Parts: sequence; C-alpha cells; structure tokens
Amino acid sequence: AIGAINIFKHLPIGVKLGATVVASASMIVGISLFGVSRLQAIGALQEAVGQQASVTRLMNYGTIAALDLRTISRGLAGQQTIVAVKRELEQAEKASASAADWLKQARSATKNPNELSLLGITLDQLARVDAGVRKEAALRIEMLTIRQKRLFQARPLFDTEQHIRPRTRERRCLARRRGLGQVQWRKGRRASG
Repeated sequence: AIGAINIFKHLPIGVKLGATVVASASMIVGISLFGVSRLQAIGALQEAVGQQASVTRLMNYGTIAALDLRTISRGLAGQQTIVAVKRELEQAEKASASAADWLKQARSATKNPNELSLLGITLDQLARVDAGVRKEAALRIEMLTIRQKRLFQARPLFDTEQHIRPRTRERRCLARRRGLGQVQWRKGRRASG
C-alpha cells in the first residue's frame, strides 16, 4: 500500500488531475444512473397506483349505479299506475346498464386475478338483481291491471246503488237478507226471512 502511494506521489500533476476528473465524472455518472433507475421504479409504481385508482373509481361508479337500481326497485312497490311502473322500470334499466358498463370497464382495465373474479361475481349478481327488478315490475303491472279490471267491473254496480232512492235500496237489502235467511231489525220490529 505504501508503494502505491509512492507511485502516485511521483506521477506528474497533469495525470493526477486527469485521474481526479475521471474518478469524479465516473462517480457523477454512477449516481445519475442510480437516480434514473430509482426514478423509473417510482414512475412504474406511480403508474400502477394510477391504474389501480382508475379501476377503483370505475368500480365505485358501478356500485353507485347498482345502488340506484336498488333504490328504484324499492319505489316500484309504491307505484299506483302502470305508466309510473313503466317509468320506474325504464330508470332501473338505465341504472342497470350503466352499472354493467362501469363494471365491465373495470374488468377490462384490471389484471389482478382476485379483482377479475370479484368483478365477475358482481356482474352476475347485478344481472340477478336486474332480473328481479324486471320480474317485480311485471308482477306490479299485472296486479294493477287486475285491480283496474275489477274496479271498472264493480264501479257501475256501486254507482247505481248510490242513485237508487233510499227506501228502494232498503227494500233490496231486506230482500237479499231474506233470501239468505238472515234476521233484520228495523224500527223496533223484527223481520225474519
């Protein structure tokens, strides 16, 4: 080691300065390459985080649209006209299509096998909820149709009963009850059939 120092001591000053410049330049290049490689790694991590954030955002949008579908399905039971049920069903179809689109975009954007599996399950469940909402709407329309038919069939009978003179109406009631063998109390008298 002492011999190397002596050799370095006896070198001309130009060689010493040149060796110092080469050594410092090689250290700067080495540090720069290390920094660039770290920046590339950080850039790749940021890209992965950005990708995951976009997938998460798409999943959140799909979830919000699916919750809209659920809210709309709750409102179907309270609708009293066929037009209102059809309007709610159209909104449900739009919410379902929107949720499915968002979730499909998320599925195409991710490469994570766990997320792919969960998104597949979510899309299947969304299809089941959509089918349930459609069935609920169909049953509600059917129920409203039946109710309207029966109401319109009973309405003329109800209307004519309201316009008959009161005594005639009482007589008809008495005649009906007599036919059934029921007892009628009227003004202290007992009328039996």
